[in-house]
Amino acid sequence: MTQARILVVDDDLNMRETLAMMLEMAGFNAAKAEDGLAARELMQSGDFDLVISDIKMPRMNGIELFTWNKQNKNIPTILITGFADIIETKEAFEMGVLEFLAKPFDNEEIMSAVMKTLETKKA
Repeated sequence: MTQARILVVDDDLNMRETLAMMLEMAGFNAAKAEDGLAARELMQSGDFDLVISDIKMPRMNGIELFTWNKQNKNIPTILITGFADIIETKEAFEMGVLEFLAKPFDNEEIMSAVMKTLETKKA
């Protein structure tokens, strides 16, 4: 089986690097982008199995990226945020986000969400 390609999008360098390293240690191929615009460019030039994106970012936020993704690529998405806003969460689920995690989350939570989302994609 080929390694799943996961795009990690977060304007926080430490969060982005930590998530990517955690995914790579679990056997995934991780790419990184510092905001939604950079992520969109990567998504246009490559195929990804999953996008993990922060919501609050400059230039293009996670909801805007997800909306573009849904219209153009339809890659399963997990949204993460340090601002666990109920309205954003509800909107994200209504739009089709499969998983939503509030920071801080632990390794088990993120890996569980990744596995669940990748399984949903296969089904």
